[in-house]
Amino acid sequence: MIVSKIIPYYMIPYGFGALLYAPLSRVIHYKYIFSVTMLIYGLMSLYCSQVSSLEQFRWGRMAMGLSGASAIPLGLIIIGDLFKREWRGRLVGFMFSCSFISSIAGLFISGFVDWRWLFFVPAIIGILTGAIVLLMPSKILKQKHTLGISYKNTLRNALIRNVFYFYFYCQCFVSWG
Repeated sequence: MIVSKIIPYYMIPYGFGALLYAPLSRVIHYKYIFSVTMLIYGLMSLYCSQVSSLEQFRWGRMAMGLSGASAIPLGLIIIGDLFKREWRGRLVGFMFSCSFISSIAGLFISGFVDWRWLFFVPAIIGILTGAIVLLMPSKILKQKHTLGISYKNTLRNALIRNVFYFYFYCQCFVSWG
């Protein structure tokens, strides 16, 4: 039961982090944001696999949430910026399918392996992804987001605002049960 109390330590920084990366992508190239955040995510996953106290684990999970939050907004921005309209839906569906499958796989595997492996695997993937993206020569990823970003204007739309309220409510319910 005590371990379940760590969920907000990941989800809350994740939620705030997701709001950070779109505006940040207007001043820093996708490549650098994504590679650095994936390296941090991988290193913090490795850190969490080695902790000896719940307090250390909480700090590691907060850093994982903040850094891991970059994947979704950057993925959506890159898909929106770089691909034709007829491909975007497929790519977004593929991206979220991969996320869903990995979540289910992690849940399934957690019943068979030591809990530390639930952090070793993301650590390896995060570090490798960050290093590959950083070292990969890519003109495409060395771009910045050029469209305007206004959370204030977005929240003026009642339909979008209600979706955010619903999502926020669901996250609070999941995080604090």
